[in-house]
Amino acid sequence: MSNAPEVKAIPRPVRRKSLKSQLIFLAINLLVITPTMVVIYLTIVAHGLRSCLSVFATRLSRLPIPGSGMLAQYDGFNRLDIAAVTSLVLCVTVAYVWYRVFLELAGHGRLRWEPGGQGIMTALFAAIAFCMIAGDCGLFYLGLTSQTSSGWDSTSTYVCIGATILYSIGLAFVGGLHADYHTTESS
Repeated sequence: MSNAPEVKAIPRPVRRKSLKSQLIFLAINLLVITPTMVVIYLTIVAHGLRSCLSVFATRLSRLPIPGSGMLAQYDGFNRLDIAAVTSLVLCVTVAYVWYRVFLELAGHGRLRWEPGGQGIMTALFAAIAFCMIAGDCGLFYLGLTSQTSSGWDSTSTYVCIGATILYSIGLAFVGGLHADYHTTESS
């Protein structure tokens, strides 16, 4: 052991994002991304849930929860069903999963493929993320095909497949945008 004094590393200064950058990011999320995702989930994914299992079509006002019967008195709330609530929960969950996937891919997450690292946790996270994303895309596809098949004209299956691919790319883009925004130092 040497008698040399311990030298501690000086922490790197953290540069925060400017107020303008934060306000623009917040405005884009509140005015563009969130309403778009909510509308898509409330219409298409909720319809996919309803067509998958009929229990999702149960109105919230008919649930055996005290006070839920009052929802039937208000216009708009009387049409809410379990599929709408479940699709909104799925919207938040899948958005977070995409965000975490891109954090992990960029190397900013807690899980890494290292020798002696948490390889099993990374594999488990990857499997859960894949199942969540694939299930979400499956519900979107199911909702889209059931809505297009009930009209006067029939839409090609390729259109539904292409729309589902565009939907998943759009969600991946939003997740990548959020992960990039939160990991870059300043802009």
